[in-house]
Amino acid sequence: MLAIALASFAYGGLVVHYELFPFSIIADGLKTSRTMHELHKEIDDGQFLHFAEVPSDSAASRRFQFLQGDGLSGPVLWQGGRYQFLEHCPD
Repeated sequence: MLAIALASFAYGGLVVHYELFPFSIIADGLKTSRTMHELHKEIDDGQFLHFAEVPSDSAASRRFQFLQGDGLSGPVLWQGGRYQFLEHCPD
């Protein structure tokens, strides 16, 4: 058991030092969690610009919502799942 723990610790050190597998997965996950944490702070501070709640029965007809004026000056959060809206981007 101790040998497995020491081998895991050593491999973790090699992953960080030489950026071996799964370094990119962990780095991407950390970047995503930091971004979501910052977004969550903006929501709590009342800086979130726009949120639209669409009932599921009318979601197909209201996929896009257009804002008047100059639009949004900040980042936009898109929500969806894998293989959704394939008619717009089949690739």
